[in-house]
Amino acid sequence: MSPDRAAFYTPAQRRSDFALSHFGYSLAGRAALPGILGPIGALCIALAIASAASAQKRVKTPTTYGDAMRWYGKAARAGSPQAQFLLGTKYENGVGTDADPGKAVEWFRRAAEGGHALAQYRLAIALHEGSGVGRDIGEAAVWYGRAAENGIPEAAFNLAFILEKGLAGTADETGAADWYRKAADAGLGQAQFNLGVLYAEGRGVERDPVEARIRFACAQTAGQPNAAAYAQRLDGKLTPDQRAAARAAADRRCGSGGRR
Repeated sequence: MSPDRAAFYTPAQRRSDFALSHFGYSLAGRAALPGILGPIGALCIALAIASAASAQKRVKTPTTYGDAMRWYGKAARAGSPQAQFLLGTKYENGVGTDADPGKAVEWFRRAAEGGHALAQYRLAIALHEGSGVGRDIGEAAVWYGRAAENGIPEAAFNLAFILEKGLAGTADETGAADWYRKAADAGLGQAQFNLGVLYAEGRGVERDPVEARIRFACAQTAGQPNAAAYAQRLDGKLTPDQRAAARAAADRRCGSGGRR
């Protein structure tokens, strides 16, 4: 089998970047002295201003993206990883300022070093693509690993692909299988599919056509292209008992046992 598989997930495929900006931070500290607010207070003001600017609300105090950028900057320079990450996304997307991939990477790195999972993922993507920084697959793999350990399944997938293909050096199919499994178990259909291929071919794991069939079924349920065709192809190599076992297991895992 040699399926056409996506090389890696990109930020466009994960749009939760700004989810934390909708937690309803209060603007109560707006009149306080900036030096007293600290990084969290400054971040709260930036989020509130950005939200108001987005909604184009009429308020007495200035509520512009420029205001938001200044407060993001205050919070970021004061050491808030969340503010550093959000400031990086502003520079990356040119929101409230001119797009500047280099500055985006600078703030993503600072947030990543502070343990911010999405910043670790975004920094890895930048290094992988060479956007705003020199392309470095080896360092990208390091940050994908940290983001994956912090719960970002797309990062786990990307790391698995790098290991499978040996893009940062020697291939490690066993390690790739482990990271594909983590991403698959977190719900990524592409990871289910890629892991199914490894089980079907016995690469990085012991060959197991039943487990491969289960993974293809779960990938199909997740809407993964080509999964149905690979599942049907594999069905021709399984015994009736194996097909029944695979369908039952797939139904337990992802509700797809009835698909063929």
